[in-house]
Amino acid sequence: LDPAMRLGDAAAASRRALGSMAAQGGFDWLVVGGGPCGIVSVAALVRRGQRVAWVDPDFAQVGRLGQRYQRVPGNTKAGKLLEGFRSLPALNFEASQALRRAAGQRTVSDFSDEETCELSFCMHALSDGAEALLANHAVQGLEGWVSSLAGAHGSEWRARVDRVVAVGTDVDDAVDVQARQVLLCTGGIPRGPPQPQPQPLLQGGHEEIRAVEH
Repeated sequence: LDPAMRLGDAAAASRRALGSMAAQGGFDWLVVGGGPCGIVSVAALVRRGQRVAWVDPDFAQVGRLGQRYQRVPGNTKAGKLLEGFRSLPALNFEASQALRRAAGQRTVSDFSDEETCELSFCMHALSDGAEALLANHAVQGLEGWVSSLAGAHGSEWRARVDRVVAVGTDVDDAVDVQARQVLLCTGGIPRGPPQPQPQPLLQGGHEEIRAVEH
C-alpha cells in the first residue's frame, strides 16, 4: 500500500468537487492542518453531519508525525487507540486495517489492549483515515496553505488558499473558501528550552565581569 499515491488520487478527486460544494452554500467548517489533530477533528465533524473544507500542504505526511516521529515509542495503550479510531466511522478504520493485514503488514489492531506501540502504527491508521476522509462527499480537501483569513462576528469566515496544482511544480492556484467556523490544527514549531544569556555586572578598563542568569 502506497499512502502517497492513494492520497494523491483522492485529493485530486476532492479538488475537482470544490466548485460544486461551494455552490451549495459554502462550508460549515474550515479545518487547517492534516496532522493527527486535523484528521480526528475532520472525522468528528463528519460524524456530526458537517460539511468541511480541509487544508494541508501534503495530506500524505500526516503532519510532523509522519515526517519525524514514526519510530518514536508511543505511550498510549493500544486499547485506548482502538477505542478512539473505532468511534469515528468516517476514518474507515476496520476496513483499512484489514487491507493492511491482508498485505502482510502488522497493524495497531494486532496489539493487546494493554500494550503500547511505535507511533508508525498510529501514523498508518491515520494516513488511511485521511484517505477515507478525502474521498468523503462531506469533505473538500485542498493541498496548500491559508495565506489570509478574515471574518467578523456573526458572519462567515473567508480564507484565501494558495494551493499546489501539481506535486513537484511551483504553480500556485489561489482559491477563496467560505466557512461558518474555523478550526486551526496547525500545532507549533518544536523548540528547545531557552538558553541562559550572560549579563554584564561590572565594567572597568579593559575587563568585564559577566554573570549568567539562572
